[in-house]
Formats: sequence, C-alpha cells, structure tokens
Amino acid sequence: MAERFFRIKHLGPVNNYLGVEVTQTPEGYYELCQQNKIAKLLQEYGLSEAKSVATPMVTGYIKKPNDELWEDVQRYQSLIGSLLYLSCWSRPDISYAVHLLCQRGACPYRRDWTAAKRILRYLKGTISYKLVLRVSGEVQVQAYCDASWTDHPDGKSMTVLLIFLGNALIMHKSVKQSLVATSTCEAEYAALSECVIHLEWIFQLLQDMKIECKVPISILCDNTAAQHLAEYFGAK
Repeated sequence: MAERFFRIKHLGPVNNYLGVEVTQTPEGYYELCQQNKIAKLLQEYGLSEAKSVATPMVTGYIKKPNDELWEDVQRYQSLIGSLLYLSCWSRPDISYAVHLLCQRGACPYRRDWTAAKRILRYLKGTISYKLVLRVSGEVQVQAYCDASWTDHPDGKSMTVLLIFLGNALIMHKSVKQSLVATSTCEAEYAALSECVIHLEWIFQLLQDMKIECKVPISILCDNTAAQHLAEYFGAK
C-alpha cells in the first residue's frame, strides 16, 4: 500500500489553543487563561460593569427553596455550557458551582439563573487568574480527594478530587456520588475509590508513554476512618 503524505505548517510556539491563551514564562512554565472568553461572556450577558463578588456561589445554596421557573431555558443552558468550558480548561475553581447548576439544565429556576450570573461576576473579579503548569524535575503523581456528606436534598454526597503530575494540575473532578452514603466514612471512602480508578488510568498511560513514575502514589484524604478502611482492605 502506497504511503501518503500531507504538508503541515510550523506556526511557532503555541499562544492560543481552542480559545485558551497560552503563555510561556522565562522560567519555562506555561500559563493558561481565558480572559478574552470571559470578557466576551460578560459583554454578552450585560455584566461588563457589574460589581464583582469574592466567591462563585453563596453558602448553603442547594438547601435554599426554589422560586419561580426561569422562562428562557435555552439562554440558561447556553451560559452554563460556556461556564462548563471555562471550568474544564483553565478555571477549576468554578467546577463545583458549575456542576450544581448543570443539574438544573432542563428546568432552571430564577435563582439558578441568578447563581449562574454570580459565577460570571466572580470571574470578572478574577479574570487575570491563570492555571500554571510548572516544570518538575521528577515524575511524581500526587492526588487529593474529599467528599461532602449529604449536601444534596436527595441525600447524595459530592466527590471532589485533584491530581497533580509534579507541580502541574492535570485532572480535577467534582461529581455527585451515585449512591447514598450512610456516614462520612462511607462518603470519603467512595471518593478514595473514585480517585484510585483515575490514578490507575494515569499510571498506565505514563507506562505506555515509557515515562517512569515514582511509586507509591500518595493520596491525601482528611478522613481518618476512610484511611483506616483503605489500609485494612489494602492489607488483605
């Protein structure tokens, strides 16, 4: 079978990738941000002159009663989709708030629309924030995981995890657990299990790329009972 070739262009160092602005520092670090995307969203939703806020969501939001339905569902879904794009690429700090509002996509209330605009107001005040990918001398994977027990009205807990490769954040996740945990230990242990699944995949990926990773991999969890439970099953 004859080989086929095609011409490509060398465009130099990357500075913009799918709307993500990439900057290389003199130290060799890479900084990712989406200032232009945020500025366009603020203008589109009439919040360019709005007052910024210190947090992406108010405390106890999910336990507050619902009010009247928001009539423009498509506009709400469009805003949430844009915020989800930001959270996946360069703004993991809004992941939890966006995750909660994604669950209201089919039937949002007016308070959900207000909460979505609050995230934009938070982004306005932190528009210069950047996700920094730092160079590390050794390939060391480290993970952090946590769970909030029964935060939701349906009794399900939240799993939050961060995975670093050296000094660079390579994975972050905020997701509702599929089962109702009966204790904080159970919720934290479920978060640990979720974290281990992702670590196994990352470790295998590094192996396939012929990159030697230091073992054992550390998982930082703040629940003593879950730690003892993991050690007990690990010993078996």
